[in-house]
Amino acid sequence: MRRLWLKKCWLAFLALSVSCALAQKESHPLPQSQIDPQALKVLQISHQNYEDNLKDYKCIFLKRERFMGRLGDLEVMRMKLRTRPHSIYMKWLSGPNKRREVIYVEGKCEGKLLVHPGGLLGPLSRTLKLDPHSPLARMSSLEPITNAGMGKTLERMLLHIHEALEPISLTMDEAKDETSGKTYYLKKERLVKSKTFRPYKTVILHIDKELLLPFRILTYDWQDKLLGEYIYKNVKINVGLSDEDFDPKNKAYNFPANLGG
Repeated sequence: MRRLWLKKCWLAFLALSVSCALAQKESHPLPQSQIDPQALKVLQISHQNYEDNLKDYKCIFLKRERFMGRLGDLEVMRMKLRTRPHSIYMKWLSGPNKRREVIYVEGKCEGKLLVHPGGLLGPLSRTLKLDPHSPLARMSSLEPITNAGMGKTLERMLLHIHEALEPISLTMDEAKDETSGKTYYLKKERLVKSKTFRPYKTVILHIDKELLLPFRILTYDWQDKLLGEYIYKNVKINVGLSDEDFDPKNKAYNFPANLGG
């Protein structure tokens, strides 16, 4: 009898908790998403243009990100990217990681990221094979290399809008950007903070009006502090990159002949 009484009390408490939560939700309804149709159209056209017309590109890639509350220095890299299969080569040109090289090819090397460390000990280091999502592979990056590139940025932004998992705002303006001339200035902002989502609040894309590609991306946290800045400079598209450009045996690269584990 005592167990039955306790069970009834627990069920009553649970029902009361649920009803209180529902009442609180009704009294504080979530804001509605505010999507500028023109902004969404530009984003869709940019993504479709990337999917239909880009086979590859090479550029100088600049990146700085905030870790442990500190905004890091600007990193400068040479980047090569092929869309199918998703393939990336990067070489650091400055900073403490100068001469670091990484290669990732979707579906190759058991899905591993090849990393040849840079810095003073780089020439003596073996090449590492890392899970691109592992903490070690992401020690100096907010995003895994599987998300790198202009196309992946457009894809994730569109997916987030269409999933409608949370209320957001999407607006657009025209601006003159110092890195790429006249651009579409797209701003996506999350309207409700949630622990289940990433720490960023705002994403800003500068999409070049002529090439319809996002040459500058900025992300901000909930205190409007810069989380990350990503710039693509001297972009050359459809240059005919081949398997050799994403092969650690390429003679122009410095990967050791004996790859480490």
